[in-house]
Amino acid sequence: MGNSMKKAEDSTVKCDTIRTIEPRENTKMLTIFEKIRKGIVGREIEIKSILAAMEAGKHILLEGPPGTSKSTVLRRIARETNVPFYIVEGNIDLTPAKLVGHFNPAKVMEDSYQPEYFEKGPLTMAMEVGGILYIEEFNRMPADVSNVLISPMEEGEISIPRYGVVKAVRPFTVIASQNPYDDVGTVRVSRAFLDRICLIKMNYQSEDEEREIVRVRTGGSDHETIAFAVKMVRKTREHPDLKMGASVRGAIDLVDIFIGMQKIAEQSNTNFLVAAQMALSNKIWLNEMASKTPDQLIEEIWTNLGGRHKEFHGRKKKGKTDSASNQDVQETEVSEKKKSDDRRVGGQFLDDELDIEYSYFYQVASYLNAHPEELPQFFEKQDSLEVFANIFGMLKHDVRAMAVKIASRLIIKIAKQIADTGYRSGQLKLVRGFTDGAEIELDRSLEKYAEEPDRGVVDNLMSYRRHRERNAFVMMFDHSYSMKGMKIILAAITAASIAQHFKNDYAILAFSNQVSFLKGIEEPTGPEEVLEKLFALELRGDTDIRLALERGLRHIDKFERKMGLLLTDGAWNQGGNPLQVAVKFDKLSVIGFPPVKQEKIRQLALKGKGNFCFVEDEKGIAGAILNCLS
Repeated sequence: MGNSMKKAEDSTVKCDTIRTIEPRENTKMLTIFEKIRKGIVGREIEIKSILAAMEAGKHILLEGPPGTSKSTVLRRIARETNVPFYIVEGNIDLTPAKLVGHFNPAKVMEDSYQPEYFEKGPLTMAMEVGGILYIEEFNRMPADVSNVLISPMEEGEISIPRYGVVKAVRPFTVIASQNPYDDVGTVRVSRAFLDRICLIKMNYQSEDEEREIVRVRTGGSDHETIAFAVKMVRKTREHPDLKMGASVRGAIDLVDIFIGMQKIAEQSNTNFLVAAQMALSNKIWLNEMASKTPDQLIEEIWTNLGGRHKEFHGRKKKGKTDSASNQDVQETEVSEKKKSDDRRVGGQFLDDELDIEYSYFYQVASYLNAHPEELPQFFEKQDSLEVFANIFGMLKHDVRAMAVKIASRLIIKIAKQIADTGYRSGQLKLVRGFTDGAEIELDRSLEKYAEEPDRGVVDNLMSYRRHRERNAFVMMFDHSYSMKGMKIILAAITAASIAQHFKNDYAILAFSNQVSFLKGIEEPTGPEEVLEKLFALELRGDTDIRLALERGLRHIDKFERKMGLLLTDGAWNQGGNPLQVAVKFDKLSVIGFPPVKQEKIRQLALKGKGNFCFVEDEKGIAGAILNCLS
């Protein structure tokens, strides 16, 4: 039975069971609730929900960005209810044995298996004593580890070979947490797990509650400073160039640092901006297409808020509206100035009222051909890559070469924020020997020792290690006549992301009715050289997707796992049916651009057991790349 409640900024609770609580139980839970809420600002609905779920024997997934008091609330609940609390950090190094426990190898080799030689993991301990097993960043755990939780959550027991069946003591509860905004090194949580939990969303709290949190944590009495710090942090969550803003922890750090700096030298505005950059720059997450650094974005927010924290809150000036209205005016002026600046190259204002957009691009190209020294400033503008894609053919040869180098640096910077996000934990495989991070497989080790005792104990050890298959990846992008403008920039971003992600075992080819390799699988070609070759290509010919797939597959044929990514803006109009080749890939994903017929191209991804994404502009390319690499 679904149940939804709202608190502050859309805190939502979903659960599938509600039962009647007896009056005596109700009084006990109310007493516990009152004790817990005294030490926490807000979060009444979330606390009630967690207590109710634990009482009903339900398991929980807490979903919310960092700094939303998930751990704080759980520690408080554990302390006030006297329930043991075990924390596990989800990461790719976690294995089933680290979660459940294992037998001490030395004692078993010496005296065979005995129950007392079993060293319990956090899951087993939590089950035996009725504790809370809290798994942070659950969506970073390998699937073979999360699957271990299914039986304890569903049946309330787990069978451990040579140790026995462990039955869960109430109120044993699995509480997992995950950040919904994080796509770096994460995996999709299985439906089997989601079907066995209640979901509690813990989003950012209200502005008043965040001010109170900062006041309590910093012990600060300067309410104006606290209010401005919270306002700055909340503005980071709204900024279009940020994928994720800072949490209330950022405001706490900002106030603490600012107070310390003021003790050294009272320079209110300078100290506040420096403190903000120190406290927030590593807590915000840039969008892949952002052109500014974190420090620059923080200074922009500071400027938009007025740039003088003591004049921000509650002050009125003669003949003016209150400060909040002044702030709105300032932000509007900054926005209009930015729009104006985006139409300038150097000091020249380019007319944005032209009826024909081509005339605007012609003006930009003409100016840059005459003033190539202005290229670095041009590429600092928000839409510079899109403009560059449209003026590429109008630039002189030497100016174009300079522009390609600068554009490539910007594209690689974007790609680095997308790259290294693939989840590559690998499968656990049994191998002879032992290295750090491996887990000894005692049964097989004892068997080997019995077969070859002369080799000794160490040389007979068998252990589990995560085996990373040698995967090969080939990106195949369409460079027929229609793939022009921003679509070439998106292909360049994808190529640079592939280069950053796979490092070595990848190839990139361009195709129309012919195929050209920009990088072969064995070639030590860096992303800069790949992009230089990409921009040098001439658009030509029709679209022979079958030829591209055949050449790409043949190129990576010797690898264990063959993966491909196809980028195109049109269905095939040359060659045979590519669906027959798509099935030969272990995984073939497709990114389609307008005006492609989505359903036709989607069939390629379905046959290739991959993902399909349709991208209309630069805002969608990062998510499409991540989806296709996952």
